[in-house]
Amino acid sequence: MRPLFVPETFAACLREPNLTQPASAPADLPKAVLKQVKPLGHEIGLWAGALQNLKARFAKGRFSSELSSWLQDRWPTQEASLPSGDFALLLRDSPHGWQLVGGSLPWLDDPAFAALLHLPALRPAWAVDMRASHLDHLRQIIPHAWFLDPTPLPPGSVIAGLGIASWHRLPSLHGNGRAFEIVPSTRLSDSLSKEEWQTAIQLALETPGILHEQPASGSWLLAHYTQGTDGTQFKAAWTEEAA
Repeated sequence: MRPLFVPETFAACLREPNLTQPASAPADLPKAVLKQVKPLGHEIGLWAGALQNLKARFAKGRFSSELSSWLQDRWPTQEASLPSGDFALLLRDSPHGWQLVGGSLPWLDDPAFAALLHLPALRPAWAVDMRASHLDHLRQIIPHAWFLDPTPLPPGSVIAGLGIASWHRLPSLHGNGRAFEIVPSTRLSDSLSKEEWQTAIQLALETPGILHEQPASGSWLLAHYTQGTDGTQFKAAWTEEAA
């Protein structure tokens, strides 16, 4: 999930085994931002636990045969490990508010987990393990990701979060400031032409992967948390303006 061009001061903190903190003083976050950031560490832990439960139910064949077959080749290979000790989350500001783009937990860099979170067919499954308020906040703060599936949608249907009836219509979103990454390496933004978008999505559908939305600009925020016997506690946050 981690985007390119992360500020080096933050990238260095995430690379360090002991999760060092930036040398600058922590930011005095506005109340509205604190309301978004403070519970996020706890919610990431809830999400990791829900992912583990979801995987167990999937392995036991608790989903429909159609959904199980569809998920078989799309399930992430990494384990969604529960946070322990100190950990950090990396966010970026966007027109949709602060968005989670990575962190010190390695599994957060795999957009397949975000695709599962936003998959409409799994909404009832997520509701089993998470309160609606936590689930809604995670879906708001974690950018959309989609498994690229060349199978045509039923008539009248659209791709949730994009509002288009097929992947071939993705270039119609060109020019509105949204940016995407076709995992693992193709980035789509308004700096490319509409024709380049069309070529990229056509190639991606030949070997289905993941389309992952990326905040195109905005300030950065690095939030530190600690996980202990008394739960997850927010420690501090640092901000850096976009280059």
